Amino acid sequence: MIPLLGWSDDGEAPCLVYALAAGGSLQDRLACRENAVPLTARERILVLSDVARGLAYLHAQVRVVHRDVKSANVLIDNGCVGRIGDFGIARSVRDTCGVTATLLQTQAPMGTTIYMSPECMLGDLSYKVDAFAFGLVIIEALTGLPVLNPAPDRSNLRAMFEEDMETAEELLKHLDTKAFWDPHTSVHIPVLYGIAERCLESRAKRRPEVVDLIPEFERVRGDTEALVTAATALAETNECVVCMEQERSHVLVTCGHAVVCETCAEDIMATTRACPVCRRRVEQIIRIFRS
Repeated sequence: MIPLLGWSDDGEAPCLVYALAAGGSLQDRLACRENAVPLTARERILVLSDVARGLAYLHAQVRVVHRDVKSANVLIDNGCVGRIGDFGIARSVRDTCGVTATLLQTQAPMGTTIYMSPECMLGDLSYKVDAFAFGLVIIEALTGLPVLNPAPDRSNLRAMFEEDMETAEELLKHLDTKAFWDPHTSVHIPVLYGIAERCLESRAKRRPEVVDLIPEFERVRGDTEALVTAATALAETNECVVCMEQERSHVLVTCGHAVVCETCAEDIMATTRACPVCRRRVEQIIRIFRS
């Protein structure tokens, strides 16, 4: 969430003061507006994970439906952390007695039309409305395409996803080349595709809530963060941190602290299964593809 710093109601109009999101909106960064530096594949994955965490917190703890989830409302701070903003039409699912409802009915649908689920257009409101919109944000982030007129023969990105990206393999053909997808990041596309496909399910009954997606996102996030940590370590030295002799070739997941040679990686997995730096349990080893 974008932190609320203060508010004022003593002027001509009420005013809310939020923390500055110096990185701009996800929408602007994907379009590289004002010559913004393109987000890398790893940054996009982590921003999507940030949004998933934020929506899960909003739904499970605050009990609020955002109702206007879109790339323009995902703001990026100095640390490249994605934060959800613009709660102008958010709606609590608690009634006046504090009881939480699973489905609400609204007089008139509100939000940005292209991101709205079929039931939302009819006035039905639930957490799954945000899940549907989030599915489209995922496809935006992966492809870098705008939601309207993404291709000469496609009027919107949702239609393009349904017609031209029926499988994860077809989505791979449309990945944003500005993100520099590599074997480490593109390996997560099948998982991200599956999440987006389920979110964009037109039938609310078959669509997941965002909280249901967190375990998958956390696994992808763990791998991505480990590789970011490993990249930093590789820039410092090329020697295995355990034997200090052979060339580094594998990273230990989930922490990413130890970048080791193949021999040491196999030994760790066969014995302690613990990172030699932080002692966290090693779930798997990933081979490093050098550019």
